[in-house]
Amino acid sequence: MNSKKKFFTALVRLKFQHNIQLLLVILLIATGLSIPSPSCATEKKVRTKEKFDFVGYTFLIPKFVLSSTSGQFIDLINLIGKNENLNFEIKAYPPERTQRLFLSGDGDVFFPYLSHFNMPKMLISIPFYYKKDFLFYRPGQKILTDTTVCLTHGYPYKKEMIKDLNLKIVFNQSDEGCFTMLVNKRVDLVLCEEFSALDVIHSTSRLQFIEYDKTKPFSSTPVHFAFHDTPNGRQLYEKFNFQIKKLLENNQIQSLINGNVNP
Repeated sequence: MNSKKKFFTALVRLKFQHNIQLLLVILLIATGLSIPSPSCATEKKVRTKEKFDFVGYTFLIPKFVLSSTSGQFIDLINLIGKNENLNFEIKAYPPERTQRLFLSGDGDVFFPYLSHFNMPKMLISIPFYYKKDFLFYRPGQKILTDTTVCLTHGYPYKKEMIKDLNLKIVFNQSDEGCFTMLVNKRVDLVLCEEFSALDVIHSTSRLQFIEYDKTKPFSSTPVHFAFHDTPNGRQLYEKFNFQIKKLLENNQIQSLINGNVNP
């Protein structure tokens, strides 16, 4: 008897809950409202997503851009953003894809921009750094016609500069890899940016004897930020130029990029 009573009680409750739900649906329809679906909730979430003042596009470079959140150039743009109270996001892709995306209109800031990049109709900041590449070698190394030089894969070398080498060229995935090849006599020279090279040399005892002629850089290239020629791009261009001038005057950029390395 008790079991039958419990069954009928549960049935009445179920019908009551069903009727309440049905009544709510009727009321919603009558008032012209709709029941939110998961897709609507997702769309609303997208619309209320935090807005950035700018999105920066870059590519990985040993020491300077290690990821979208670390590296000397990332530290610099973080400092500029902080000083100008700008909320931003950095995205790092392979070099060619980064340029292609930026030229198609994506992003707001491209860095590092070098003069040999084919990116017309862009606003180019004043230079914030000069990339100096040097030839590093073992003591007494002579440059002959069959001399082999190691370059770091993914590093933005000028095509003309590579042609001017007129040497046998091999690539390695990192600066460390190139210098290891140099120590093991698998190559005769390493072409590398000065401070990136010194970081590697100073951190490894086996490399302490590596030499280079500081008075003879193989190349010196100004480094910039690039912006779209739009109202927002022009505002960012002015803000970045202001900060670069200020940071250069008090040597903050040099200290930030060079770190504790004293060539």
